[in-house]
Amino acid sequence: MKVFTSLQIKNIEDATVLRGISKLRLMENAGSAAARVIREKIDITDKKIVVVAGCGNNGGDGFVVARKLYENGGNVEVIRLLGLPQSENASAMCKKLMEMGVPIHDYFDNTSMSKALLKGADIIVDAVFGIGMNRAPDASICDIFSFISSLPALRVAIDVPSGVYADSAKVHSHAIKADLTVSFIGFKYCHILPPASSFCGEVVNCAIGVADDVLDYIEGCPETVEPNFVLKRDKNAHKGTFGKALLVTGSYGMAGATILSLKAALRCGVGLGVCALPEKIYPIVAGSVPEAVYIPAPANVNGGFAANTYFAIKDAIESADSILFGCGVGNTNDTVTLIRDILENAKCPVIIDADGINALSRNIDIIKQSAVKIVLTPHPAEMARLCRVSAQEINSNRIYFAKKLAHELGVTVVLKGANTIIATEDERVFVNTTGNPGMATGGSGDVLAGMMAGLIASGVLPENDAVCAAVYLHGLAGDKAAQKLGKTSLLPSDIIDNLPPLFKNLEG
Repeated sequence: MKVFTSLQIKNIEDATVLRGISKLRLMENAGSAAARVIREKIDITDKKIVVVAGCGNNGGDGFVVARKLYENGGNVEVIRLLGLPQSENASAMCKKLMEMGVPIHDYFDNTSMSKALLKGADIIVDAVFGIGMNRAPDASICDIFSFISSLPALRVAIDVPSGVYADSAKVHSHAIKADLTVSFIGFKYCHILPPASSFCGEVVNCAIGVADDVLDYIEGCPETVEPNFVLKRDKNAHKGTFGKALLVTGSYGMAGATILSLKAALRCGVGLGVCALPEKIYPIVAGSVPEAVYIPAPANVNGGFAANTYFAIKDAIESADSILFGCGVGNTNDTVTLIRDILENAKCPVIIDADGINALSRNIDIIKQSAVKIVLTPHPAEMARLCRVSAQEINSNRIYFAKKLAHELGVTVVLKGANTIIATEDERVFVNTTGNPGMATGGSGDVLAGMMAGLIASGVLPENDAVCAAVYLHGLAGDKAAQKLGKTSLLPSDIIDNLPPLFKNLEG
């Protein structure tokens, strides 16, 4: 699914009108869809529902929501926060609502009564600004937004929570924090970029009658990662059919990173998992993952890879179908030497994670001189080192920086975090919608990197599709684990344990 700006949404609506569907009909469709989602998600029986409507088209959507919930037995009242509707379509929807006898109150005519009404609500529907907010609301509006956010009622936003800017991650200090947001046509940037996304709660997107070819006409948009891949294994296949993944990982004290990434790679169907690791941690890792083949390599005084490691793993590099470098290797001069040697001699895609990225940040030209496909998997702090900016700047515009770095270096960038961003070398951008806060723990990234190595090496999917699939399945496995165990106690190994049933469902 594409992610649109507010201007693109308006252009899509205008194009739809030219096809013969009026904006009044689109408003009716939007409000009806939102009311249906609310009824599907929430039992409205005996619930007090208050719709807070603005004076524009988002308010018009809210009037339709109120009517549809009322028609389905909801105990509904409406508060007009900004006075009479200012658009012809919203006025028409307000009139239909009044004719049905649904109580409508103007907030500033009696603020005490309006606040009492809100305080007694079980469900509050926010239909004030939607995608239309382009400046900070005044103090009186901020007051009511803060009041709404402080209440125990379930809060449902129509398209975009009020106080959240649709086209960015920016959030006003008094924005309404929604539990559920019902979006139309496609996602907006605020739905998928933190911190704005945390104000949207669960986001459900609804079709409202816009033709697919109208959406296809809007090019260059980020897209959400979709589970539209099938992993087929021919009955005559053998281990050589599904490739060889070489993992160059670990150091003394960081054997866990190797174990997690290696187990993840093997769970993703690779034919052969080969692990090059410093000799000091070989017994620990081999005892935990007996299914892999090992190359114990010379270690330096710190227990990491020595500078001459390349010569010990040269043959494995040349025969690999994917290479993962960086998980737990430590950030030393020897690390810089080894990643340079790998990139100069590899003949397959190379995934670079963790300390491999930190090593690259010392000399980014190493990437530009390599002829192989490279996948970088930074978290925001690592991304900041690569881009020579602060992590705060990275988080303020994650899509921009991921796309910029991918273009400048000719690589695929996987910018980790809530709603991981995948930017490819051909300037496509994908946003992941699976995953949860329980995955924010050390080792989660090692699992993801190993999954990428396994899926790429297997050759079942094209390389960038394999990267997207790994990100999506990583988050989904984390979601399955959280459903069973909760978020607080979730471990990276729980993500791996939940991969097999997901792959079973994808087998063709």
